Amino acid sequence: EESGRSLPAADRARLLRDLDGQMIELTQLTSELVELARNDAGTEPVEEFDLADGVVAAVERARVRVPGVRIETSLTSAPVLGRRSALERAVLNVLDNAAKWTPAEEPILVRLARRLVDGRWWAELEVEDRGPGVAEEDVPRIFERFYRSMSARSMPGSGLGLAIVRQAVTAHGGTVTVERGATCGA
Repeated sequence: EESGRSLPAADRARLLRDLDGQMIELTQLTSELVELARNDAGTEPVEEFDLADGVVAAVERARVRVPGVRIETSLTSAPVLGRRSALERAVLNVLDNAAKWTPAEEPILVRLARRLVDGRWWAELEVEDRGPGVAEEDVPRIFERFYRSMSARSMPGSGLGLAIVRQAVTAHGGTVTVERGATCGA
């Protein structure tokens, strides 16, 4: 206030909200970059755990991060050998992405099942949102680092969340895909 003028209260409040939003985005970006580096290094020990417990933990965190989000689950016990926090983070990232696109009144559906493929048991996790879906031209690139679709560029995010998902899943010998939901969404 060296100029002798004070900032009107409404402008000051808006400026503080903008700064707060930017700080949250920067914190999220930093955390995502650290997560990518940590997964690249494989620092977390591998352990046997029930992926259903990891999904429950991620759902609880998503409900705290996005108040009012409706998440409906159908979970089957799925013992896996892997890095628990990496897989929980991957599930949380998918839920965060789904919450970003799902209208407030619509649920996000989370299903975890076990599938026997060629004599080997696999955990299969599906997260279905009710948003606009993924444009066909975005499908091949949606799991790339820093990729943001045209429709996502006006929203908060760094383009790292789904890259972390792909990295965690492929590190565990799995695959990740995106497709149109049964009724709408992704």
